[in-house]
Amino acid sequence: MNDPHVEALLYHVKHPKNVDYAKAAPLEHESPAFRLRVKPGEVRIELMEHHASVDAARATVEPFLRAWEMSAALQYGPGEMIFSYNRAEVIDRNPTPGTIHLSGSSISVSVMMGTPTIHVSRGKYPEPPVGIARDAVVDLMFQRYCLYREQRTTLPDATYYCLTVLEGSAGNRRTAAEHFSIAFPVLDKLGE
Repeated sequence: MNDPHVEALLYHVKHPKNVDYAKAAPLEHESPAFRLRVKPGEVRIELMEHHASVDAARATVEPFLRAWEMSAALQYGPGEMIFSYNRAEVIDRNPTPGTIHLSGSSISVSVMMGTPTIHVSRGKYPEPPVGIARDAVVDLMFQRYCLYREQRTTLPDATYYCLTVLEGSAGNRRTAAEHFSIAFPVLDKLGE
C-alpha cells in the first residue's frame, strides 16, 4: 500500500455466559478521535483521525475501551463487557492503478456447556465512561476488586491492598489523601 489509512476497527464484545444484550438498542458514542456503534456481540469504531497502521489506531482506541470495561465491571461486576480486537478496515489513499490489496482474518468460535444458571437479558448497554482513566495504579486496585467480587479474597484484604497501592504511589498516606482528593480520615479508616 502506498498510503494506508485505517478507516475502522472492529471488536468482539463479550459478556458473562448468563448475560445477553440481544434486546438492547445499539449504542452510539462519539469522541474527537473516533465514533463507535455497539450492537450485540460487536463494536465498530470509525476513526476521525488518520492512522497509517492498525497498531497506531488501536493505541488511540483501546485506553477508552479498557476504561469502559472497568466502568461496566464496577456497575455490574467483573467481565460484564470485554472488548477483543477482531480486525481492521484499511484503505489505500493513493493506490497504484491496477493493483488490488486483500487482507484476511480468522475468527474462532468455541461452544461451552455447563450447569444451568440464571440468565440476565439487559435492555441497555453500560454507558461509555466519563472521567475514568486506567493506569498501572488503577489496574492494580481493579484487579484486587475483581478478586474480591470472585470471592477469591476478602473485603478487608482488598481495601487494605488498595490503601497500600495508593500510599505507595503517592509516598505516604497524607500525600495520597491530597494527591487523590480523598479525605484523610477515609484513608485512615481503611488502614484500621
